[in-house]
Amino acid sequence: MITSEEYKARLRKMKINIIVNGERVEDVTTHPSLALGINTIARTYDCAHEPEFRHLATATSHLTGETINRFDHVNRSREDLMTKIELVRALARQVGGCNQRCVGTDALNAVSVVSYALDQEYGTEYFSRFEEYLRYVQQNDLCLAGAVTDVKGDRSLKCHEQADPDLNLHVVERRRDGIVVRGAKMHITMAPYADELMVIPTQFRGEADADWAVCFAIPTDAKGITQICNGGHVRPRRMEKPFSSRYQGSHSMVVFDDVFVPWERVFMCGEWRYSGWLARLFGDFHRHTYCGCKPAYTDLIMGAAALAAEYNNLEKASHIRDKLFQLIYHAESIYACGVASATLAQKMPSGTYLPDVTIANMGKYHAGLSIHEEIAILQNIAGGLSFTVPSDADYFDNPVSHAYIEKYLKGKADVATEDRLRCFHLCNDLCHSEVATFTMNAGVIGAGPAQAQRITVLADYDLESRKRWAKEIAGIKG
Repeated sequence: MITSEEYKARLRKMKINIIVNGERVEDVTTHPSLALGINTIARTYDCAHEPEFRHLATATSHLTGETINRFDHVNRSREDLMTKIELVRALARQVGGCNQRCVGTDALNAVSVVSYALDQEYGTEYFSRFEEYLRYVQQNDLCLAGAVTDVKGDRSLKCHEQADPDLNLHVVERRRDGIVVRGAKMHITMAPYADELMVIPTQFRGEADADWAVCFAIPTDAKGITQICNGGHVRPRRMEKPFSSRYQGSHSMVVFDDVFVPWERVFMCGEWRYSGWLARLFGDFHRHTYCGCKPAYTDLIMGAAALAAEYNNLEKASHIRDKLFQLIYHAESIYACGVASATLAQKMPSGTYLPDVTIANMGKYHAGLSIHEEIAILQNIAGGLSFTVPSDADYFDNPVSHAYIEKYLKGKADVATEDRLRCFHLCNDLCHSEVATFTMNAGVIGAGPAQAQRITVLADYDLESRKRWAKEIAGIKG
């Protein structure tokens, strides 16, 4: 396994074609808009070497028997799924939310299941290709971004009906040595500083859209790939933005302009009947992951709220305790869905373990509905100071404003004014910053909006048995 410094050194050797704020990036490791995202990925490498995290952050490869980074692991047991959500919860508490690597990990797991099924039905070689690719990823400790969502164009039209066929990524040429693809993927987390992209369909493709049913892996610096990327905002801070000044994420529109993919990296090509299952399996794996990372953000909200109440000497007030209970309820109910889903996981024919679909989706559904309430609870407990707290410069650099802040923003007698300010800067970061806004949106839309979970649960859930039990109790025959 490599270290974070080795990861950064590898990135410096790559020639990833990235545009940020209208300018081409020469070195992703030194660009200020990408630095915070790279800091986050660095934690995923470093924690694999730290004694207190190693048991969570590493796994044993079923292909080589070697110790690998868990983010490159295909889950081979219920314990693997349980450890995954323990890891993402622990990491999210450190980086203030998303560790960014889960999309790639969850895409790997979904492809492991579907490529095997394709080989069984069609006699293809996708699964053997996938295992060879997975071996390469694990042995080189690569960092994968999952590229799932197409730009889609007119949402009422199918792929082949669009005025521009490139609005969904598709195969434009099949060659003896590989395929050529064209299109764009949107909202691709950590793509600017990933080693590779794992590309999968975003939804079901019909027979007329077989060319759009494609799955493959490609280096981020492959010829023909251009990324248009948003990034974090970096400036030196002392108290302000205590986590988002150190850790953030970047997201790209990834354009594939006639990109060649060799056959050994292609894991689906035209098998349209399986496209929807692949997209759905990715969603199921990713919603299970949400049951680990979203409770961690609630942990931070809860901790900041409890600390703000304590620093205001209100921690024993009944209405404060009621609000803290509500935060505990959300965090632990969502995490419980992750635990239960892992415990009831099903072993697929490929050997990969799939978390219980219904429970994983219910956990993500709960997370999406609760995030705004959680932020509102913190806002209510922290009050106005959480968004009008004086700046670093006001406190540290100007003796006049420093003196007034020390006098008038003093709270509980045994709490230093500086500590109180630091607490409220954390509250600000959690509920009023740009990252807080992103987290609220990601909580709702990430891994699919609430309707996606409703559709999945209703498609899987055994309502017929419930009707049968109701008939038996009611005395209805037939």
